[in-house]
Amino acid sequence: MFHTAIVYPTRKDLAKIYQRLLNEEYPLTGASDHGVLEAIYLDDPDKNGV
Repeated sequence: MFHTAIVYPTRKDLAKIYQRLLNEEYPLTGASDHGVLEAIYLDDPDKNGV
């Protein structure tokens, strides 16, 4: 498996999760705007891409 993806219904929902990750100082591995969707990238504790 390459990674796990969680798709949120709106950009605002993704922003809420992004803020929670920032508040907890969870390390992000990247972010991208793919034109049709925005994505944030992080690893779980076992280093699997999420």
